[in-house]
Amino acid sequence: MIRSLLGQAWGWSVNLGRRVEKVSFLLPAVIVLGVVISGATVVYLLEREGQPAFGSIWDGLWWAAVSATTTGYGDLVPHTAAGKVIAVVVILAGFGLVPVVTATAATIFVTRRLKEERGLERIAEKGHTVICGWSHDARKILQGLAAQRSDRLSSLVLVNELSEAAMSEVLSAYPDLGLSKHG
Repeated sequence: MIRSLLGQAWGWSVNLGRRVEKVSFLLPAVIVLGVVISGATVVYLLEREGQPAFGSIWDGLWWAAVSATTTGYGDLVPHTAAGKVIAVVVILAGFGLVPVVTATAATIFVTRRLKEERGLERIAEKGHTVICGWSHDARKILQGLAAQRSDRLSSLVLVNELSEAAMSEVLSAYPDLGLSKHG
């Protein structure tokens, strides 16, 4: 009963972490996208008659994307006062939120990579065998499984606290067992 509750709590916390990860990336990304699209549209509507450089909505989108990312080529520049106000909003939103989006994306990728390297990713396999902990008995179990290896043997997941070097040694000692390492 307690194990079941702990398992449910762990699953809930993992799912919550993923939801927070998605929201922390999606919310700023949606805001930036909204600012870019609305800024592009408004500046295009304000500037198209006064300057041929804003000849299409695509020119407005180019200008807004360049401005939001603070690249600032200077090939398109609003001339009206209202256009300049919109430019300030697009630039400030981009300056404040584009780094948040890129940093969050980088953090997500790095975190996933670190989890994979340390064997902390979620196991998506079904019908696998889990060996928890490590002792001299675990090595005997692996030796026995290696001796009887058949196609019917499911993949093995080794959950332990071995160092990276010790875990690499175990993985290389039993390459035919299909071992996975987890935390």
